[in-house]
Amino acid sequence: TIHDFALGYCDHSDSLLSFLKNENVSEDILVKSGLFSETKTGLFTRFHQRLIFPVSDFQNRLVAFGGRIINPNSQNAKYVNSDETSLFNKRKILYNLNTAKQSIRKNGCVLLVEGYMDVVFCCQFGFHHTVACMGTSLTQEQAKLLKRVTDTVYLMFDHDNAGISAMLRSIDVLKEFQFTIHIIELDGNDPADFLLKFGQDSMSQKIQIAKPELLFVFQHIKKKYNLEQIESVSKCVDEIAKILCQEPDEIVRSHYISLISTELNVKQELVIEKINEYRYTNGQYPNRLAFQQKASKDKLTKAEEMLIAIACNNTVLTQKYGQDCLPLFVNNDNKLLFQEILKYAGLESDILNKIPESFKSKLSQLMIEHNGLVSTQLQEKIFLDCFTLLNDSASSKQIQSFKEKIKECERENNEEGVLNLLKKISNIQKGS
Repeated sequence: TIHDFALGYCDHSDSLLSFLKNENVSEDILVKSGLFSETKTGLFTRFHQRLIFPVSDFQNRLVAFGGRIINPNSQNAKYVNSDETSLFNKRKILYNLNTAKQSIRKNGCVLLVEGYMDVVFCCQFGFHHTVACMGTSLTQEQAKLLKRVTDTVYLMFDHDNAGISAMLRSIDVLKEFQFTIHIIELDGNDPADFLLKFGQDSMSQKIQIAKPELLFVFQHIKKKYNLEQIESVSKCVDEIAKILCQEPDEIVRSHYISLISTELNVKQELVIEKINEYRYTNGQYPNRLAFQQKASKDKLTKAEEMLIAIACNNTVLTQKYGQDCLPLFVNNDNKLLFQEILKYAGLESDILNKIPESFKSKLSQLMIEHNGLVSTQLQEKIFLDCFTLLNDSASSKQIQSFKEKIKECERENNEEGVLNLLKKISNIQKGS
């Protein structure tokens, strides 16, 4: 193991410095190396009386060192790294990835731990697909490196407060890059201690029963609240909904909605309601700001489709706003479908069975796609936001048309025509 990891030891604070000076290395280079700290009395070796771990980048180039205290009674930091240099940025390095990448590809996953010693012990016990994130929670740069070799990550951090916080931050980063994430729980031990106590087979069993990250997060959130109090249950559901609204897989989302409903004794409809609120807030449904963000034709089409889906289930909104919405539709197929729906607004009947056969397939598809909108309290807000989006788009096109006509009037010296068109533009902008 010492040979495989090229482990070393820095015994005295002056020995390394003296050696390099005897080799005529300039003080400027010594400072830039990241191996020394500057003090009022001169340079001081950062790794005094520490076990040394060479750190290499993805291409297997030595870029830095890490040091761990040997004396358990030392008041110094447990780990230190080289100062960051032009070669070393700890946000962009994963310890042992340079040698573990082949094993990671072979195993189809990576074990991600917190520290150097965890990596060393895991490899010593045969888990060669282990890397560490340099003592901090995972960064986006590190996640990109992992994505080059695997799509599946097993997190094996300490389960103290600091470790759990780092794990939750790492989960957020990994989800950005669409990793499959599992959490390994080691009964309060860090990986090194667990392996020394229980051995390789026990670790293998822990890996096999690792929890999906959503289950781990759900259970972690539950522990924060006194679920005997209804107010705490509400807060718990609210916090979980913020996370579930980001889950793209409907089957996974449905599973955890059912789990939450059962364990917290809350109706599934209420959980879905809360998730849809956050999906809307996060911009997963089009909103009135979309046009200001240069909405594409796709955005307008989506708004039309949402209006259609809501109109099928809310005759009050359809009767109140439907006739104003209809002229704003851009997609002709959507416009014809919405027109058919308006014919049955206010009637106690199943619209899907009433409309002509040629429209049924598309309407069924839209109702399934936007089924979350059927029960949401945000239904009216979403309807009005989509309506506003279409209206703003139509107004913008009309204003642009008037501006083109103004140019024509100016070329013809038609001042009265220019004034009339400017007045029309002003009226549109005022909403009159």
